[in-house]
This record gives sequence, C-alpha cells and structure tokens, in this order.
Amino acid sequence: MMAKLRTITGSITPWLIAFTLCVSFMNSSAHVGLTFPPARKFDLDFLDNIRTKPPCGMPRGTIKTSLVSGSTFNVTWHLSYPHRGGYRLELMDSQERTLLDLTPKNGNESFIKGNP
Repeated sequence: MMAKLRTITGSITPWLIAFTLCVSFMNSSAHVGLTFPPARKFDLDFLDNIRTKPPCGMPRGTIKTSLVSGSTFNVTWHLSYPHRGGYRLELMDSQERTLLDLTPKNGNESFIKGNP
C-alpha cells in the first residue's frame, strides 16, 4: 500500500527564527512521522500519548529548522497506513508554547479524527 503524504501551508510569525514542530495526540488516536521540518530526533510514526511523554513523544534532538521571518512554509508528514486515527499539528517555540495550530478545525474537536 502506498503511504500518503499530506501538506499544510502556513506563515511564520515575525519574531520566529527557529522552531520545533510537534505532533500532539489525545488518547493515542493519532500518530504520524514528520518529513519536513524534520522530526525532533527520529522520524517515527508510532508514538502515542499513552506510552510517550508530551508534547512530541520524545525529547528534543539536535535538529533545528530555521526559517525567514514572514515567509511561507509547507509542513509535510507521513502516515504509514490509513487506520481511522487522527492527528494534531502545532508550531511550538523553544519553551514548548504553542505559536500556531496547524490542525484544521472540525467543530469543537482539538484534533482531526478519522480519515480526512
């Protein structure tokens, strides 16, 4: 089965130089592997919030992505197989505070459920 690649486009806040993109999960309903920007340490798509610590399932690594302030960027991730799970993508600063929620809103849900 071919893996799907999804893309979201957003813009960077003026003071943002470097960022860490994290995938947050609720009740282990989601998991993906980041392809750009690179994952914190490993590009694993099986991390969940039951067996791993928030916000991203693993500690920060040495990989950092720097972007030009005000520029546009594409976030891409890989889902190994469609499994009616879900996802939530957030842009976070170095103190792990959410700067930008990249998850499309679906009612009052804080993450996308099912196969969008």
